[in-house]
Amino acid sequence: MQVFEKLSDGLKREIQVVIPYEDFNCEINKHLSELKERVHVPGFRAGKVPISHLRRLYGPQVMKKALDSLLKETSRNAIESCCEKLAFQPQIDLSDSVQDLEMVIRDRIDFSYLMSFEILPEFELIDFSKLEIMRMVISISEENVLESLEHIAESNRPYIKKEPGSVSIRGDRLIIDFKGMLDGKPFEGGTGDNVSLILGAGDYISGFEEKLVNVITGSDLSFTVTFPDDYPVRALAGQEVDFMVHVREISGPSETTLNDDFAKSLGFESLDLLKEAVRSQISKEYDSLSRQSLKRALFDKMEEIYSFDVPPTLLQSEVTSIWKQVQHDMEEKGEKIEDGCSLEEETRSEYKRIAERRVRLGLVLSKIGELNGIKVTDNELKKALGNQIRQYPGHEEEIFQHYKNNPSALSGLQAPVFEEKVVDYLLSLVKTIDRIVERHEVLNYLEGEDFLLQPLDPQVVKKLPKRKKQ
Repeated sequence: MQVFEKLSDGLKREIQVVIPYEDFNCEINKHLSELKERVHVPGFRAGKVPISHLRRLYGPQVMKKALDSLLKETSRNAIESCCEKLAFQPQIDLSDSVQDLEMVIRDRIDFSYLMSFEILPEFELIDFSKLEIMRMVISISEENVLESLEHIAESNRPYIKKEPGSVSIRGDRLIIDFKGMLDGKPFEGGTGDNVSLILGAGDYISGFEEKLVNVITGSDLSFTVTFPDDYPVRALAGQEVDFMVHVREISGPSETTLNDDFAKSLGFESLDLLKEAVRSQISKEYDSLSRQSLKRALFDKMEEIYSFDVPPTLLQSEVTSIWKQVQHDMEEKGEKIEDGCSLEEETRSEYKRIAERRVRLGLVLSKIGELNGIKVTDNELKKALGNQIRQYPGHEEEIFQHYKNNPSALSGLQAPVFEEKVVDYLLSLVKTIDRIVERHEVLNYLEGEDFLLQPLDPQVVKKLPKRKKQ
């Protein structure tokens, strides 16, 4: 085998691989010899069929098999001889090769093919122990705790059943049965029995709750509401739907006092213990936000340090993946970017920048993980799958079957876990400088943050229609 470099342009490579006639003929004879022991040819005893006769009977098939074996072997050896790491599987081009394999053998000519591929960029890892990054730390105030307690109180406000004949007002809780009809036919998610509804909460589409103000227990109502144009279920967006509603019960809210009795109603011995639990929950939320801000700061710093070129095909693959996600999200909202418009060009340009960041940082994290023996264990992968399934209540079996039947999707769950493990390793090395900030500052900093991977392709899940107003 001989290897000739035809192209070396940045991370792109193209080589010509030449397979001598002798090697090709030897491979054919090897396959014919193996075939000789297996086939039964009329007129010959088993294993006694002449090679020349087998070549006449099975020549084309054996030549194809020999070529496949040689392509696999020589392409692997050619890559190894280049001493470079591939960014993805090489592409073999046979368009300029001798297509008539019989001619190769008959005329005793060499066989050659072109192979193109892209290599991973070379870059040096910095000493992360010398890196300083800022960690945003949110302090917990008594006001934060009180606001959370008031929200809990509002969510757990007791309701007292109203006297018969009392009309409903905003703030009341209604228990209703309802049935929606689109073009005279029921639709998925449009029927409910014993459903709780707080008038004025805005949990249902605009116009629905308004029809239930000033009604009495036992009322049967029929009315039409129009779903908003941006409703996430496209079949309902902008459509007029007829509803039939029966009001089972009307209850009015009563006052809630933050005291020990209220705490006991929630399973705590005292208000102080409830406050302690609330403070602990807030602390977990703030710690999570702080961790996210630290990760974002680490990635931003790494983006400043590393500026090497990324493999074009990997970049284009990431751009395509992001753009498909963008289009899917817009379609879910009933929106569309017109092809060829300036907005589309600007949007694609921005997402290309994000894709380049993802690929570059992904390569850096991959190298760090490889050099430090960071791997995802089977238990960690099972935990990631369990967490993924729990994010879609009502679709657990659907999600499980998706990953069960798609090994590539299951392996894709490893990437976020691997990313977090490498980040944890790096954060154990870098020097962090804490800065006390308000919660809104962290949220503003994290707005639009660009993590490397998405947890799940949204097309995997067919969500049930949402009643909540968008």
